[in-house]
Amino acid sequence: MTEYKIKNLTPKKMQCGYAAICPAIYEITPKDMKCGPALGCNGIYENKEESKYLIIGKIADAKKFGLEKKVGKDEILIEVDKRLIDEKGK
Repeated sequence: MTEYKIKNLTPKKMQCGYAAICPAIYEITPKDMKCGPALGCNGIYENKEESKYLIIGKIADAKKFGLEKKVGKDEILIEVDKRLIDEKGK
């Protein structure tokens, strides 16, 4: 299993160098929406190695929104503040 390092949260001396091969996850949560560790708030991270976003939000009830047929067996529907996506990276 690959161990990821959140570069902008990892102390500078512990970050991977440019020549090193190590995956990294970058927090791109809007600055005014960030919270401290273990506080449980929405967040968005970019996994550049796999060209994917990792999103922290509340599990939403797919049936409530009529999306139960769209959510696959290995998927969940999450709900986040719209600003999280609209202002990511700012």
